Amino acid sequence: KRSSENKMNLEKLLSRPIEKLTLANKAPPKIEALRLYRDVLKLSKKMYWLNNDGVPWGEVVAKSARGEFEQARFEKDPVLIGKMLMTSRDALMKVEEKIAKTAFTMTQHIEDTRVEPKWQEVQKRKREMDKLNFKDY
Repeated sequence: KRSSENKMNLEKLLSRPIEKLTLANKAPPKIEALRLYRDVLKLSKKMYWLNNDGVPWGEVVAKSARGEFEQARFEKDPVLIGKMLMTSRDALMKVEEKIAKTAFTMTQHIEDTRVEPKWQEVQKRKREMDKLNFKDY
């Protein structure tokens, strides 16, 4: 649900010319930056695997996000702020989609490679029924 809201917000922002922010001399609301930061932190908590140095990726992402948000904290140019928010939101959505796709692929691989004959038979029948558009059998 949250991802669809984010996509709608991004589409809404992209549909308006960013130059209008300059004409109004207004930066995007700070609440947008806070939402983005919270969403990045939520995503970082889902990243539990380790990098090459043995540090969880979630910690790396959270620390990096904090640094980037601190650097941008005192930015006054509304066009630049809007561009940073849109670019960051888009990157976050791409990472979320990639994680979801990879998790699905891993789950599918686990299901396909189970050694229990009964399980494989049930999964095979389920796929056959899905192809025939049967929901339950």
